[in-house]
Amino acid sequence: MKIVDDTLLAELLGKAAAAPRRRTNYNLHDSTEEPTNRLLNAMQPDTVIAPHRHPGKWELFSLLSGRIGVYLYDDAGRITETVTLGDGVRVVEIPPNVWHNFVAQEPSVALEVKPGPYAPLAPEDAAPFPGVRPEDSAQ
Repeated sequence: MKIVDDTLLAELLGKAAAAPRRRTNYNLHDSTEEPTNRLLNAMQPDTVIAPHRHPGKWELFSLLSGRIGVYLYDDAGRITETVTLGDGVRVVEIPPNVWHNFVAQEPSVALEVKPGPYAPLAPEDAAPFPGVRPEDSAQ
């Protein structure tokens, strides 16, 4: 059995604080080849998760601690939808092929679930626009 508890969340947030990118992942799946990838994303408020998309794959984010801004964009980089995980919202599912990014507004951990197998982001799936940055969403 795999257990996610407050001790693990605190450990991951500590690792994220010490990491150059200010975030860290913790895989719950045993192999990136599994049909469903499940992982924890721990992130500090100054990390940058640039806008991107996943061709043919949805992505589910469930907030375990903190607050995370979620932004969806059209092809021109205009925000089409936004929500804050932690303001009464706990889960979002991003549809396939939709530009999106996440901005931690405080130290945060989310459970991410998406179809596998894992594939690195292709250059054409990194947005050609900057999207919302941590400094844009400071509360």
